[in-house]
Amino acid sequence: MSRTLPLRLRILQYLDEHQGNSLSPSQIYVALEPEYKGEGQFSPAKMKWHLMCIKAVGLIEGVEPFWDEFGEPSYRFRVTEAGHRNLAYLG
Repeated sequence: MSRTLPLRLRILQYLDEHQGNSLSPSQIYVALEPEYKGEGQFSPAKMKWHLMCIKAVGLIEGVEPFWDEFGEPSYRFRVTEAGHRNLAYLG
């Protein structure tokens, strides 16, 4: 039985693994799709919601605003120092 991290924690971990790069919601979605496909909490629209929730507590930041593929305003995201420190608890 594989152990899957809670999605928001996995998003934070994925951004930390790509530290130095800012990633769009669709890039993160595509990367995590094999792990979370079929879960009710996992969709392109919900990915944006999860990212905004993680951003609200200061673990990631929105940088590089752009217009996404649907003509909607969006950000690319990267982990903050606080987010990086909090991942140390994963061990």
